[in-house]
Amino acid sequence: MRVEEAIKVLHDYNKWRRDNHVPAKYPMPHPKKIGEAIDCAIHNLRTCIQVSRVVEAYEDMNNSIEDKREKCWN
Repeated sequence: MRVEEAIKVLHDYNKWRRDNHVPAKYPMPHPKKIGEAIDCAIHNLRTCIQVSRVVEAYEDMNNSIEDKREKCWN
């Protein structure tokens, strides 16, 4: 499932879940689609966290190198 579809399924699911109308104003998404959307969201959030950690490590390394350069030249 693509991220955009997962977002839509989860958004629609939340609308259905919070619906106070009788009968319901929004249809319940298919449970299998909800599960797939949750799996997709978890996978992508984990990937974002990993990428964020790599970027932070790179920035820390870069800052450390810059600090050492400044000490050498001063």
